[in-house]
Amino acid sequence: MKYFHSMNPTSNVDLSCSNQSLRCGKRTSRILLAFVPCLLTGLLAFFTAGCSGLPNDYLASEPIALDQLDPAPDAPPLPNSLVKIKELLKEERPGKAQKLATRWIKKNAKSDFMDYALFYKGQGLFNARLYYQSFEVYEKLLNKHSASSLYSVTLQMQTEIAKRFLAGAKRKIWRFIPISAHAEGIEILERVSERWPGSELAGDALMIQADYYFGAGKFLEAQHTYQMLLDNYSQSRHYEKAMFQNAKATHRQYQGSHYDTMCLDEAIIRFKRFEQTFPQKAKTMKVHAILEEIEQQKIEKDFDIAAFYLKTGKTDAAIKYWTYICQQYPNTNWYQLAQSNIALYQQVK
Repeated sequence: MKYFHSMNPTSNVDLSCSNQSLRCGKRTSRILLAFVPCLLTGLLAFFTAGCSGLPNDYLASEPIALDQLDPAPDAPPLPNSLVKIKELLKEERPGKAQKLATRWIKKNAKSDFMDYALFYKGQGLFNARLYYQSFEVYEKLLNKHSASSLYSVTLQMQTEIAKRFLAGAKRKIWRFIPISAHAEGIEILERVSERWPGSELAGDALMIQADYYFGAGKFLEAQHTYQMLLDNYSQSRHYEKAMFQNAKATHRQYQGSHYDTMCLDEAIIRFKRFEQTFPQKAKTMKVHAILEEIEQQKIEKDFDIAAFYLKTGKTDAAIKYWTYICQQYPNTNWYQLAQSNIALYQQVK
């Protein structure tokens, strides 16, 4: 009995610790359970993050006419097995088509029709909205079959993939986990331009890239890309729009009167150049009104500088800025305000 009595205090302590551990364990479990949804939400936001800067009208494209891509009449015809895959694509059965194409590629590694098999597989993946997997298959075609008659249409398909990525379509890891693919879209467009420099498609790729940057609010990158198109693709069908957007992107770089106005000066030059090159379009786009807006922004900047000098006790410097405004902008409402300030603070002096 003495033995049991001597052990009783220790037993009570052990039991108390066990109860405390159990309570702590339950509390920890509740915290973890509450944290899991937040963690999952954060991970989902990370994987799907990204701003869609490309207008949706870029996604309106004509479907590929597969029959028009067949070998020339004097060339060997497509094997029946590939014709079957093509028919599945036309019947909008992309899953079955790309599976058959995958098997065909494994069995016919040395076939002269490998470029067609790869193209059909890529088309099946594209139609199934597995865009990045489709891009990878098209890359194999371009790398291994540069002399193929399908080369240009494959570049067109890669451009379509890039457009979808920049418009918000996700890249799917393991074919079901979506992640943002804006960076991949830009990289694909750059590859298209490098692979076929000087072509209309390369000009298209630059224009898509520039419009994406503009829509995403990346105005410096947009302006540089529009300028690249203007410098290298003067015959492009996008030239007029690129010139206007180049000026517009330059103007949009202005962040307010607390920042440098160099971009406003550059925007004036570019808008005036557009006005001289495309006078009718400039009227439609109301370039004159935009130039007036820029002029107002420049005057506001000068007034803010004058106010700063006045606040810091440098009245002479403030008067110099008001005088400059009177000289540069005599036919504006700002002229009267500047004159009033000059008269007032000269009396104070």
